[in-house]
Amino acid sequence: MALCVYSRHTHTHTRTHTHTYTHTPQEYLDMYDEIPFKVLRFLITEINYGGRVTDDKDRRLMNNLVTNFVGPEVLRTGYK
Repeated sequence: MALCVYSRHTHTHTRTHTHTYTHTPQEYLDMYDEIPFKVLRFLITEINYGGRVTDDKDRRLMNNLVTNFVGPEVLRTGYK
């Protein structure tokens, strides 16, 4: 069981979930010459968590957090 931070509910992570969280991002990274930040953000927000985050405010929060941490800015020296 894992606590879903956004909806405050517990749910079971299956092997499929674990594969999606760990292997799928690497598969996308391997497909592109440059890091596909937009694709990774979509994968995180819509595919991994999209169906679990139903509250509009939680969805906005999640999208903002992912946008802040999954983008080219994170590769810059001194990023905070």
